[in-house]
Amino acid sequence: MVQLQWRETIRQAGVVSPPWRILAPESLPWVFGLLLLGLLSFVFYGSFWVPLVLSLAVLFIWVFFREPRRIIPNKPLGLVSPVDGRVSAVEKTRAPMLDCEMIRISIRKSAFDPSALRSSTEGRVREQSISHLENGGWRCLTLVETDEGDAVVRVVVLRRFPQRLRLYMQSGERLGQGQRCGFLPLAAAVEFYLPVNSNVKVQPGQRVLAGSTLLGFFVHKEAVSAVTNGARCGNGALPGVGVYGGA
Repeated sequence: MVQLQWRETIRQAGVVSPPWRILAPESLPWVFGLLLLGLLSFVFYGSFWVPLVLSLAVLFIWVFFREPRRIIPNKPLGLVSPVDGRVSAVEKTRAPMLDCEMIRISIRKSAFDPSALRSSTEGRVREQSISHLENGGWRCLTLVETDEGDAVVRVVVLRRFPQRLRLYMQSGERLGQGQRCGFLPLAAAVEFYLPVNSNVKVQPGQRVLAGSTLLGFFVHKEAVSAVTNGARCGNGALPGVGVYGGA
């Protein structure tokens, strides 16, 4: 009875990430390598200390490469968080790639947060680019356009080692909401830009989970929206409505 109720809850809530995956696929070479090294050290040296140290190393890898099971909300106009972390800012500003005013949600990901990078909305990847920052860091930008013509921009800011960011998508490829589309180990800053008339549901200081926490919703009005590069940036904030919050 409990299992049936759980299945019904999942069906109403949305899609569930694979239940068999507890570690990111990127960690498997490290895990198998350490286990093999521990086994060989025990066979040839007969010492329990080396396998113990290697077992602790495997536990250390699990902390950094774990991939928790997530329920993706069944909200067609919803925007889920692309990463695990904490919201550091919600503000209006000019968006890169589109050069129009949008709402920017800044998320700080720590080194201990799960590393999966997920698509915030269903749509098609229109453009990707990477640029070098003046402080020595790197910025990776991705523009996604939905079937309704809404545009969102995701920016991943890395202070160093840009090669540790892995993206499993190409321009023109279609993504599903909450789909795993990249791997971002260690600490990073992620900026997410959504149309200026969107209904934002998070605020600074709030903890968010990749593919599960709703950052906000697209708001579609009958009025004609401003269009930049063929995608909708938003038709301006509604009178009396703040940047975040709302029913």
